[in-house]
Amino acid sequence: MQHTSNDSGRRTMNRPLLCIIGVVALCPILLAPLCGGGGEPYATLDFTGTSMPDAGGTGTLTATPNGGTEIQVSLHDIPEGDHAWHVHEGSCMNQGGIAIDLSSLVGDLHAGADGTVETTVTIDEAIGTDGFYFNIHEFSTNDGVGPGITCADVVPVME
Repeated sequence: MQHTSNDSGRRTMNRPLLCIIGVVALCPILLAPLCGGGGEPYATLDFTGTSMPDAGGTGTLTATPNGGTEIQVSLHDIPEGDHAWHVHEGSCMNQGGIAIDLSSLVGDLHAGADGTVETTVTIDEAIGTDGFYFNIHEFSTNDGVGPGITCADVVPVME
């Protein structure tokens, strides 16, 4: 470390080194809003019925500090039982292939006798906000998934 003497005879650290230390210390604070991980959702999900018009609900996506995603989902009017769920490429109107098989990562969703699903799961994968949607299927993974019953585009939160 380079030191210099000032007029009073005290030794001080080199100013450029102090600037570098300051910038490095501030990086996590300054970058958290841009990269997520700050605990605030970066995207929302508005589920609407597809093959079952009354099925629907809401959800949020929140970045985790390790680059993954916390997924919170609240659904209603879902048939009792287990349901496969996936993140797909595209949109609910222009559907594409599976991007992330959530059932294989965290298990199928389970709807109670009252037709509701309340779950929060964390996955290691990041989910983008441009060109992805969630699809909840009629059946479990083991029963052949069936058609989608409710769908939600990933919509970025606008600040």
